[in-house]
Amino acid sequence: MAREIRLERYYPNVVANAREFVDITNAENPEFNLLHSLAEKWFKNGFVLDLDADGATRWEEMLNLTVKLSDLEERRHRILSRIRALLPYTHRWLANILEFTYDEGMTRLIFNYNGYELRINIAYEIQERTPEIRRYARVVIPANLDLITQHVKQAPQQLYTGAYMRRLRRYKIGGV
Repeated sequence: MAREIRLERYYPNVVANAREFVDITNAENPEFNLLHSLAEKWFKNGFVLDLDADGATRWEEMLNLTVKLSDLEERRHRILSRIRALLPYTHRWLANILEFTYDEGMTRLIFNYNGYELRINIAYEIQERTPEIRRYARVVIPANLDLITQHVKQAPQQLYTGAYMRRLRRYKIGGV
């Protein structure tokens, strides 16, 4: 939306070439260009995907997010994740959001509806993000569900098991 403001285009032809009006427009054009660029910046900062550093700071303050020194794209992603944490939710929706945020296969949800608990298996590769996952899940899930997080590390190895069978005979003695 880059635009150069030129006020002389709005003057009637009778006064457009007068030296006073030329001087006025030469003094005011930079001010109007500055105002236009600020208005454009404020407009873009209303959209999460178009945020700059100042807009991200403003959104983080509004959403009570802790400001971490990270790149702008990650900050936008955290802001968008917080905005998406709206109720009501379904467990499929929560699984999709966690999959989108932390990559596919990094988190797995296990619901125990009768026991009122939700277990989140977190892959070993992203275990340092467990507090962030817990905070996000706590905002989304109902308060009556217990939240349990577990770290899972797959260790490819062979597992050997053994077994034996024993046959029992049963006799039933009954009277006539």
